[in-house]
Amino acid sequence: MSISTAAITAVGSFSPVIFQVAVQAAPACSPQEPLTGLALPGNVPAAARTQATRAGNSVANPDVPLTRFSRQVSGGVRTIELTGRQTATAASAIPGSGCLLEVDVVVTGTPPNERVVGVEEIEEQLAIQNQSTLPTLPAAVRNRLRAEGFTAARFRVSFLERSRRYSPPQNFPSNAAIAPDGVVYEIEGTCTANNLPYCSAGQDGEAQISADGTTFLFESGS
Repeated sequence: MSISTAAITAVGSFSPVIFQVAVQAAPACSPQEPLTGLALPGNVPAAARTQATRAGNSVANPDVPLTRFSRQVSGGVRTIELTGRQTATAASAIPGSGCLLEVDVVVTGTPPNERVVGVEEIEEQLAIQNQSTLPTLPAAVRNRLRAEGFTAARFRVSFLERSRRYSPPQNFPSNAAIAPDGVVYEIEGTCTANNLPYCSAGQDGEAQISADGTTFLFESGS
């Protein structure tokens, strides 16, 4: 007799069974970079902190609490760089990797009279999980890196970063489309063999490759 037509008599009462669902920890970020700079809020304008938080939350899940800051001036452009670590927060059960996140906000003027222009760049550190495959990079980026001679046998990667660059700077939330070459992967490392004309054995440098692999730039260290 099928179970659908069988008469079933239950004796006693049923107690609910509660299953514990374990949250799998995210892999630890490698390398573990320290957070540097001064503690927020410091003398950072509230508008700059708001813009940086919105921008960071638009790319990271779970949201990254920004806890440190520093100031830079390059080519006459003043920026406040706000940084945090991708870790779980009280409002999120999703663990973070421990990688860093940095949001650069362009400002004019000087403290305490700074005016926010907008977010210029969002930089996400990526974990180095395997030197041979670099799985956190898009295939187009990996292929271009190798095509330029930077194979695992000739270049040891020490730091990976995904950079979203906005020109002009954007206020968040922003619906502006980022330029095709606006997402750039920055790959720092050391040449373990000659790879001319880019670098010689023992020389440090950074490759910058657009997400689609069409643009390539290598800046060697001194």
